[in-house]
Amino acid sequence: RTCRRLLVRLASGPFGGLGTRVALRTFALFCLCAIVPIVVSAIVADRIVRTQLRNDAATRLESTSKSYGLLVFERLRQTDEALTEVASLGLAGRVRREDISSLGSSYFEIVDVTADESTSVPRPGARPISLSLRGTQVRLTVFQRSGSRSLKITAAVNPSYLWNSDAVHLESMRICVRGPN
Repeated sequence: RTCRRLLVRLASGPFGGLGTRVALRTFALFCLCAIVPIVVSAIVADRIVRTQLRNDAATRLESTSKSYGLLVFERLRQTDEALTEVASLGLAGRVRREDISSLGSSYFEIVDVTADESTSVPRPGARPISLSLRGTQVRLTVFQRSGSRSLKITAAVNPSYLWNSDAVHLESMRICVRGPN
């Protein structure tokens, strides 16, 4: 009934020149057939664009996080090399154990030095290292052995050196590094 009333009103109103209900229905069908492809095309285009934008954002995030991860890894490796060199100097007798703590740099601070015959070093001949997170502070521990003597040096890595934004290419992006605390 409602449809019939609407058609009667349209037939007597501005579309009165269509003449009959059949002509009005044909006109309505043509209008619907013209609108449907436009709506369907808009929906499909919206989904394609949304998917592409999501994929682009994921690719950009993956690239940025990989770059940042490599930067952090490289800085930890450089700190490890510096601590290993300090430990080698200490074991060679070139630097006294008491003076090792003052050999930090702007990148790290040596917080603990242990030198004795009983310091256990896993796998003799290898250069084992230990990485730990104490609160928000990253600590790197290096074990070094020379004959029967061994040396263990622990350094706190400067957060501004380790976590700065050199590798982040997008200024509006923040990266969160999660640890146990």
